[in-house]
Amino acid sequence: VVTNSHTIPVQNKIRLLGERNNIDFTWLVDRVVGSARKYVIEDSIDSLPEALSVPNLERPIYVRRSHYHAILSQILADYDSDWENTTVLGDIFELDLSLPLVMGSTVGLMQNPFSPQYEVDYLQSHDRGAVHGDLASALKWIEDITA
Repeated sequence: VVTNSHTIPVQNKIRLLGERNNIDFTWLVDRVVGSARKYVIEDSIDSLPEALSVPNLERPIYVRRSHYHAILSQILADYDSDWENTTVLGDIFELDLSLPLVMGSTVGLMQNPFSPQYEVDYLQSHDRGAVHGDLASALKWIEDITA
């Protein structure tokens, strides 16, 4: 779990989710990374693609989010993985998913009432994208793509 929030409140939410569902999420709580600053764009970082164009959106989505990139890169290194073998779930395409997508990851949008239709349409038509309305369908999707 990589979040813009501080680590402790997110860890507490995960613990509570586990308690309510009688699941031990200690393994996940210990892996929360906070203060990701996904919203910070650094134009000077030319080692990352500059932007992503999405149909029906009149502006580019800027993906030079170097702090978020560094966090994800460290996670990939820690688990001896790479972008192409990584799946990322998030509820905000621009902040959570655009960077991993352009880096080669498979991404899933956890759709909510505020998800823009252009994001939903884009990911539903992308070969490495998906849209989910609930966690059960997202987990089934992950099982299917990793089988």
